[in-house]
Amino acid sequence: MSQNQQSTQAQRGIASLIAILEEDQENLDNINRQLSQNSDSDEESIEESPCPILDRYLEETGNESIKKITGFYYQEIGMIYDPIELDVSSKWLDGRGKKPEVTPKDAFFMMLTVFKAYSTWDIHAEAFGMHYTTFQKTVMKILKIVTPLLAANHIHKPDMEKLDSNKQTFVNFPYALYATDVKFQQSYRPRVSHEEAKVYFSGKHKLYGLKVEFSVTPDGQCVDFTKHYPGSVHDLTICRKNKNAHKTMLRKKTHEHTMEDDGELYNEYKNYWAMLTDKGYIGLKHELRAIYPTKKPNKGHLPRQEKIRNKEVSSDRSLIERYFGRMNLLWGIMAKQYRWAEEIYDSVVTICVALTNFHITLNPLNVQDEEYYKTIMAKLRAIAKHMYKKRKDCQKKYRQRQKLRRQMMENEIPIRPNYSEDEQEDMEEAAEDDGSQASQVLLENDE
Repeated sequence: MSQNQQSTQAQRGIASLIAILEEDQENLDNINRQLSQNSDSDEESIEESPCPILDRYLEETGNESIKKITGFYYQEIGMIYDPIELDVSSKWLDGRGKKPEVTPKDAFFMMLTVFKAYSTWDIHAEAFGMHYTTFQKTVMKILKIVTPLLAANHIHKPDMEKLDSNKQTFVNFPYALYATDVKFQQSYRPRVSHEEAKVYFSGKHKLYGLKVEFSVTPDGQCVDFTKHYPGSVHDLTICRKNKNAHKTMLRKKTHEHTMEDDGELYNEYKNYWAMLTDKGYIGLKHELRAIYPTKKPNKGHLPRQEKIRNKEVSSDRSLIERYFGRMNLLWGIMAKQYRWAEEIYDSVVTICVALTNFHITLNPLNVQDEEYYKTIMAKLRAIAKHMYKKRKDCQKKYRQRQKLRRQMMENEIPIRPNYSEDEQEDMEEAAEDDGSQASQVLLENDE
């Protein structure tokens, strides 16, 4: 091969290698451009829609529908969620296993709908096109994450100086810091022995349930609440268990000693503000600066001045009934029969209190809230009356059957589930001879 031919072959080889390298580089550049475009589009979609499910509901149903199923408008949900977004997002992806397909804000939206409507898991899951077990795990996970965050943002200790400067003190008792009362909620009878279950039965409400004590300041904010107690625990007992917390909140700060205070029990509690309660707390004034209505003496009458004072106490402390009404109106989980595990009830109450406090800052309490609470209590009384009648009917039927069995044993009629025709005729004759109405009832039942 000549030298010229060798040179030409070398040039061709170099050109083919360069072509291969250029093609490879072009392919890599195309891939990089695609990856960059996909990455940019993903980032844009994430930035534009951190809650695609909520956005879809907003687009398809409108803002009013969002308010109906959550209690808040779309913008208000953002006002609640945005301050805690970073903390929620960092905890949402904690743990091992597959990453959640639902974004944390969408999970928060789902939790609000469950608290608002409060039905069975499968009904809620169907509304979001999810399997009910997946939906339940999603709601429980976000519930656990947001409970302490919402409490820190929306539940604050009372400040008498702030209330006084904003002119938000009680009308008749301006030296009272807050009103206190216990809220009862019906629950299922625990599946335990009778001795263990009966502590959940409230003699006052004639239902099984749970109790929590709440304290509400004149501006409509719940500033403190206890853990839950079984329904049989007396309101006064719950307050006494929470006495140290009340003393801490009612104690006057250093600069508050100069504020005007010449009201009831001032001489006994000069360093404390007062609290308003109902008649269920009678006797508490020996432990705290508690103001409650005067009880009418047996076979006696209250003086006119005491009647006026009782009306003033009831008028001021009606605020807490309005708060209960707003909480029940907003959250079905607080108004209906509680069906979830008792272990998470305190977390449920915490979230509902925090969200209710926020709602009241936008929409102050009103008379309609109090009327709604009275409606809920009337409903509980109707349920209790129905269940009481049902138990009485069962007991009556049981006594009739027991009486009938004794009479049949005295007449030597064998007691068996099934009888022949001859035996049936003999039993009917015996029942007619005995003249017992109860015997005839049993014969009809046996037929």
